[in-house]
Amino acid sequence: MNKKYTKTDILKALDESAKKGKFPVLDNENVYLADARLSVFCSQEHWLFVFEIVGYSAPENEFVDHIYLIGNCVDQGAKIVERIFIEETDDDPVWDREEGEWLADWRNWEIMVKGKIYKFRPSLDEYKEAGIEIEDPKRKIGSLRQDMLIRFLSFKLGDKLFCTEDELFDIIPKNDLKKVFYFKEWQHPDIKNNENPSEIPFFISLTSAIESGDRSISEEAIKNPNTHWSNWIVKWY
Repeated sequence: MNKKYTKTDILKALDESAKKGKFPVLDNENVYLADARLSVFCSQEHWLFVFEIVGYSAPENEFVDHIYLIGNCVDQGAKIVERIFIEETDDDPVWDREEGEWLADWRNWEIMVKGKIYKFRPSLDEYKEAGIEIEDPKRKIGSLRQDMLIRFLSFKLGDKLFCTEDELFDIIPKNDLKKVFYFKEWQHPDIKNNENPSEIPFFISLTSAIESGDRSISEEAIKNPNTHWSNWIVKWY
C-alpha cells in the first residue's frame, strides 16, 4: 500500500514549522544547548519527527528537555513539549533559589536525574575532555556555570538525559507509528540565518528514505554533522 504522504509533503511541513518557531534553533539565546537527538516515526498514513534538545533554559532557570513534535499527526503540524528530568538535591543544591544564587563548585557537586542522585568530583582534565574550560580554578562557589554543568552531565550520562522509549510514546499522538530512524548527529539548518530544513542534504536524503521505505541515508548527507553544542555557542554571561 502506498504511503499517504511524500518527500515534498514532509520537507514543506518542516519548513513551515521553522517559520512558525516550532523547529529547533540550536543557537537559541534562551536555551543553551548541551545535547540533541532526533527520532523519526512512520506508518503508512503518518510520519513524525521528534527532536529532543537538552540544555539550560535561562528564563526558567531549569535544565530542560525540549521535545519538538513535527508531523502529519500533530495538531497544527507541530508543537513543543517540555520535560524537566534534572533537579538539584537537598543535601548539596546547585541553586539557592530564595537568594537567586548559583552555587555549583566545579570540584564537587551533585545533581538528581529522574530521581537518581549522581555525585561528581571531576578533575580539570575531565572537564577538558568534555570540551569545557574552567576559567577560574581557584574560585569555588558558582565556578561551574549552568551551561558547563549540563554539558558535562551530558558528556557523562548521554541518553539518560533524554526521554526513554516509554516516555516518548506517552507523548507521541498516534499509536500506529514505529521508529524507523534515530540520530545523535546530523546536519542542522541555521534557522536564525533563514536556512530551511529543505535546503539541507541530510533532510533531503532522510525524507527520500522515508518516502521510499529505504532505511539508508546517503554518505554525503551524513557528512559534517553540526549538532554538537560547540558548533552553536551563545554567550550569555
